[in-house]
Amino acid sequence: MAGSSWPAMALGESWSAICRCLGARNWAHFVELPPATRPKPLIWTPERIEHWKRTGEKPGPVMVWTPQLTSEFLDFVMDDWLYELCHSVIFSAPDAGRWPLFREPR
Repeated sequence: MAGSSWPAMALGESWSAICRCLGARNWAHFVELPPATRPKPLIWTPERIEHWKRTGEKPGPVMVWTPQLTSEFLDFVMDDWLYELCHSVIFSAPDAGRWPLFREPR
């Protein structure tokens, strides 16, 4: 800071220290969220599948395929251009946040 007066330099250094201090804080620490409970996953049984086909209602918010249903789905989409993506999602088991494409709108 050539040609600057010492107060300007001191203020600049202080401002820099303030910015470093504010930036170093974890502001999420001050957010309070209500406790959340995870929904219990349910397995797609033949009865639940029939109920879903009749009413369009899912039996629960988290539904799990059996190995047989997974195989049937992959056989069904085998010729689809997204087959590799479906296969990867099923067998690499990423968390839902990494695959927003497959999340249902709320």
